[in-house]
Amino acid sequence: MVRWEAVRCNNVTGRVFELHLGNPYDTDDLEFNSKFELGGEISPALLELEFLSYLNLSLNDFGGSPIPSFLGSMGSLRYLDLSYAGFGGLVPHQLGNLSTLRHLDLGSNSGLYVENLGWISHLAFLKYLGMDRIDLHREVHWLESMSMFPSLSELHLLGCELDSNMTSSLGYVAKQFGTNKKES
Repeated sequence: MVRWEAVRCNNVTGRVFELHLGNPYDTDDLEFNSKFELGGEISPALLELEFLSYLNLSLNDFGGSPIPSFLGSMGSLRYLDLSYAGFGGLVPHQLGNLSTLRHLDLGSNSGLYVENLGWISHLAFLKYLGMDRIDLHREVHWLESMSMFPSLSELHLLGCELDSNMTSSLGYVAKQFGTNKKES
């Protein structure tokens, strides 16, 4: 029997349900680390993995290419980590189609930005949202979007180019999260 460390399959059906393709090596040793980075184009063939619930592509280098919008068609995903993966451009609104998502980390991709976060309200089961270093300054209603999650317990917005007037409202969001957690 062939066994791949980064690929998890159902023992009965043989269907792939997890892909752990994040670079596992030390990010401080760039020369060594770069030997193990994935890069290039992400193939739409991923859509054939219709039972995929976990996808980790973190700590790779996709050379500033946009996050593929077809990822928003992977309806079984519950975990998506694209952090530190070298993506750039507009965060695709199609990610809002991932209605069963519990964990979404897009953080620390140089050049990623959001113009409208309306799509994020469709992620009702989200518990973790990582958006560190994503440019949110174009999104005027980011606070309203972020306060709509009844199950969100962790939110990362470090270095998002938010206006200081807006960040003073974070106390309100933290209070809302605390209230929602107590009510659940």
